[in-house]
Amino acid sequence: CEWQLTASPGNKVALTFVSFSLQKSDYCNEDSVEVREGSSNGTLLGVYCGSDLPTNITAHNSLWLRFHSDALNTAPGFLADYSLVHGIDLTGDIGQIASPLYPRHYVQSGDYQWTIAVAVDSVIRISFSQFYMDHYNPEAECYIYLEIYDGITADGSSPSLLKTCGAALPDPVVTSGNVAAIRLHNDPFIHGSYFLLNWEAVSRQSLAASNTTTIVNNSLGCGKVIHISPVAGNNSVVVTSPKYPENYDADLQCSWILDTAPGFHLVVKFNAMDFEQFEDCDLDYVIVYTESTEVETGWRALTSNLCLPNTTALTV
Repeated sequence: CEWQLTASPGNKVALTFVSFSLQKSDYCNEDSVEVREGSSNGTLLGVYCGSDLPTNITAHNSLWLRFHSDALNTAPGFLADYSLVHGIDLTGDIGQIASPLYPRHYVQSGDYQWTIAVAVDSVIRISFSQFYMDHYNPEAECYIYLEIYDGITADGSSPSLLKTCGAALPDPVVTSGNVAAIRLHNDPFIHGSYFLLNWEAVSRQSLAASNTTTIVNNSLGCGKVIHISPVAGNNSVVVTSPKYPENYDADLQCSWILDTAPGFHLVVKFNAMDFEQFEDCDLDYVIVYTESTEVETGWRALTSNLCLPNTTALTV
């Protein structure tokens, strides 16, 4: 008899023997239970016989079991429980993480957390293959969501790179360091969600050589929160007005929030600026703010209204 026990990617399978009584032999070559990681060709985790209860066994993603009995004596046999362990620590260069019971929709409530750690000279790139988090009211907050943190903790103390729900496939994110934490939060009254993400270690040197991102607001809307990872001092984001280089619409109020890791500064440089010009730039303009606890709004203006093409670079 053979059994294959499989968890979704990025999770584990735990096997616990409740009772165990097989014919005993010197090398378990008569009656036995054989356990391997993954498949019949996987790493051997143990071969068991006799009446001693085997220790608990845990393996990444999949366990393979085979029970063999010979043609002679019999015994009561064994009883084992298995469980799927979701939310674990992952290491290496590449991998996947999926929601519980993927590809089926998960039904459990509560939080699940995963931590990814790669080599110290690398960062982590996370992309999505499939994503659906039930968001029955698009105008309300996400009751169930997936959040990715730029650090080892998923309790809010590490900066958030992404918090999302709905049916749209999220954009890839890149950490600023070699550790990422991922949190899945589920509401007990909402069911029917799943995700599959891919993660890989990327050397800081290779990422810095090709890490310019353009934010095209035709597709992303008017404004966005953008996290800039300080990778080897060469990570930049290009932000454009809606419809650029075509004319923008009238009566727009757009805002973008750019943030980075503590200890780093942002440089804002306007490469092109062509607004309707009026005295003191009172009609169409851009203002750059910095976060501040000294003002009631939480944002202190670094510039006056900007509308002229000779605007210089700013360091925040």
